[in-house]
Amino acid sequence: MFIDNYEERIAESSVLTDPHTPIISIPVFRCSKSHQSCVICGIEIISAKVLSSVQRTMIFLKRGVFVSPGSRCWSEHVVKKQLTVESFDKVCISRTDCWTLDSFGLQVLLTDIRSMLLQQNSFNFDDPTSLNEEAYKTIVGLTKGIHM
Repeated sequence: MFIDNYEERIAESSVLTDPHTPIISIPVFRCSKSHQSCVICGIEIISAKVLSSVQRTMIFLKRGVFVSPGSRCWSEHVVKKQLTVESFDKVCISRTDCWTLDSFGLQVLLTDIRSMLLQQNSFNFDDPTSLNEEAYKTIVGLTKGIHM
């Protein structure tokens, strides 16, 4: 059985990177940097889940919105450690900003993307995170509430 040690290889290679490696700046929309409000719905929250690096990368891939490390969201936006499909449509964009990445940051981004691709399951109608309400109704002809 092949065991992929990709993360270990990234960690080892990051030691070899030059500290003077140029950084790149990418103009992106971003969410509020406040840790007191939900990045999905914008409501102020006292206790919430901190979004993982993979969840933040997924928001960037699906919506083109950068979410700062440490950003939080309500637990009702998360099902089985994944953001719900409806959550992506509701991400609050606060302004345009520049996202800067060095070589290590780019490696982390690519690792997160790879991790998401490896976690992709086959399509499952019973998984509420698979489709939003409109797409579900288009394919099945029923709303999620009726079928589930």
